[in-house]
Amino acid sequence: MAATWRLRRALPLLLCLVSMPGSFCDGRARTPVQQAGQLDTGEEASALLESVPGYLASVLCDGLFISDRTLASLLSSEGCLLGCALLPELLATNALSYTVDGRRKSVTARAGHVVVTATAPRDPSRQPFSCLVKTSAQVGPVVRPVYRSNGSPYRRFDWPEARGGTSSEFSGVDYGRLAAAIAPFFADPMAPNSVANATETRAVVVIYQGKIIAERYAESLGFFETTPLLGWSMGKSLTSALVGLRIGDGALNLTDLANPRAWSPAEVAERNITVADLLHQTSGIRWNESSLPGSDANRVTFGLAQNDTEMFVVARPQAVPAGTRFDYSTGNVQLLQGQLRRSFRGNDVAYWSYPYNRLFKPIGARSFKLSFDGVGTIQASSSVYATARDWARLGQLYLQDGVWDGTRILPRGWVRYSRTPSSPSVRHVCGPVSLALGLCAPYGALWWVAPLKGVSAAAYAAEGFEGQYVVVVPDQELVVVQLGWARNDALDDYYAGVLVRHVSEAVPRGKSPRAKNTPGFSLP
Repeated sequence: MAATWRLRRALPLLLCLVSMPGSFCDGRARTPVQQAGQLDTGEEASALLESVPGYLASVLCDGLFISDRTLASLLSSEGCLLGCALLPELLATNALSYTVDGRRKSVTARAGHVVVTATAPRDPSRQPFSCLVKTSAQVGPVVRPVYRSNGSPYRRFDWPEARGGTSSEFSGVDYGRLAAAIAPFFADPMAPNSVANATETRAVVVIYQGKIIAERYAESLGFFETTPLLGWSMGKSLTSALVGLRIGDGALNLTDLANPRAWSPAEVAERNITVADLLHQTSGIRWNESSLPGSDANRVTFGLAQNDTEMFVVARPQAVPAGTRFDYSTGNVQLLQGQLRRSFRGNDVAYWSYPYNRLFKPIGARSFKLSFDGVGTIQASSSVYATARDWARLGQLYLQDGVWDGTRILPRGWVRYSRTPSSPSVRHVCGPVSLALGLCAPYGALWWVAPLKGVSAAAYAAEGFEGQYVVVVPDQELVVVQLGWARNDALDDYYAGVLVRHVSEAVPRGKSPRAKNTPGFSLP
């Protein structure tokens, strides 16, 4: 009886540790921060703790050494350790602990037998990545990815601006209305029941006709134009772009079957999962995408499964035949990353360098930081950092049909394919009535389609946990980026919809920019 009570008492802390919304974690409480902390969750909850050390080590390491944030900022928000309501009671023992090594730029977190160390790259020029993670369960050394330039420089690109009150302002934009749309998201975040409190918005960038017309950061909280921020599942949309590039190279096809090394030829044929199935989240693999500790999503992102993410995914059984049911899954994206890696036929350096040489350089996006699992597969399903301006570059590339400054980057037809809803997502997520009423969002190729209520039906978006959005509105030549730490996951889309809807009301409608068709890959 006592053990059951202690386990129930520990559960809110566990949920808090994986950054669940406000009902489990009061991140507003400000507690003095020290360089080392201890938290007790009770031995009975140890089975749920596998993901917690990895989460804590990764978030603290990336926040401190990639985003240049303070420990106090991290532990009162994403870390969600010192703001938890049970802290005074739970500080009594040493079941969970963390240490920060500033000289080595590393963070180590421990919970029972699980020890996870995350270390920032020593040479960012050769490793433009986020922190590399090693767990106590890792067999053999962690693969250390390196970047090799293809010799081409990053495209020099500073966003042109057309802000209100300047000579370059757009005559058709209502700048007063635009400012009023953004202001509530940067009001006092301590005010209860406010938009700022619910979203803790850290960055908003609005691009209209290729120019910045509005931009704001939560500078009082330590967030600036140069701060790389975690996009969470927006990395899935980035993966879609990389797959499109590789298809354009002729190294991948939508009809290719997933063939991880753990599957025999017979299992590959039996599962019959195509690249298109993975892009559409219709692999049929049984998967638990819950944010709760111990879920498949948390284990593959922060738990011991991050030692080899693809191996963890391919061990999951088939729930339904591939291509028949939409089931949003971080696992599908890691399997897709494995397929992308195999397209380089063993040349891992080319695979690790590909996003930088073929995507980030051509659009001048210098701040992107990728992460990797223990065997060197890119963790793009939820672990990509970039500044708000660089996330906007990804949206602008899609708005321009994959063309940047007159040069085609993505293959012709890829953007159209990415924003076209798959039939299973329409059937299983929406249904005809909900879809007609705008009450749900179908899914394309790792992009959400018509995702926000009250926003143009032509819009599509990359979306991430805790309020990360890159929203593309083609019929207004508009890209809106919002990054933050939303407390209530159920209200993320609501508030993003409010922001984008009010921003769009300040901007005239116009035709979507059309890129000149060039010879190359074309989708039917």
